[in-house]
Amino acid sequence: WCTYDQTALAEAEVEYEDHTSPSIYVKFPVVQSPSVLSRIFHVPFPADVTQISVVIWTPTPWTLPANQAVCLHPDIDYAFVLAGNEVLVVADKLVDTVAKACDLSGYRILGVKKGRDGFEGLETERPLTRGLSPILLGEFVTLEQGTGCVHIAPGHGMEDYQLVLDYNARAGAGERLEILAPVDDAGRFTEAVGEFAG
Repeated sequence: WCTYDQTALAEAEVEYEDHTSPSIYVKFPVVQSPSVLSRIFHVPFPADVTQISVVIWTPTPWTLPANQAVCLHPDIDYAFVLAGNEVLVVADKLVDTVAKACDLSGYRILGVKKGRDGFEGLETERPLTRGLSPILLGEFVTLEQGTGCVHIAPGHGMEDYQLVLDYNARAGAGERLEILAPVDDAGRFTEAVGEFAG
């Protein structure tokens, strides 16, 4: 698709240039309280912990307004990392890498649980739009880079799209997730994302 001419292009017409996009780490605060999560995961959280967040990493921050869910791998070990008075959930094998990238110091791991052991169905707050994003499980999540937690924008990615289709097939009418692609033919955000429109 050519955003300049606003027409479809044949593969032979596409010319690629080197382009660097910034990547970003984003916290998705879990709606359930630390005391509830402590019971679910059998992990003792200090009394002064006010928030537990799943941390995602994305090289396409422009897809965040279309977020509908967060995905963890069922068989990856996830660490509850205490940093100050909050707990961050990231893949256990990536804790040191994430801590270095996010300039975390004095952190410690309170416990480790597999993705399938209580995360599925918990709800998180979306960082840029209203609504809640459930935690889903997916086999496509890897430990190659990032946090082992993936933000899901089904209007922008095939694996995300398929995951949400599968979720919606099992969900009730009021629980279905939207396939949202709030970008117009010129490659600009639409009114659906408010302050980013245009």
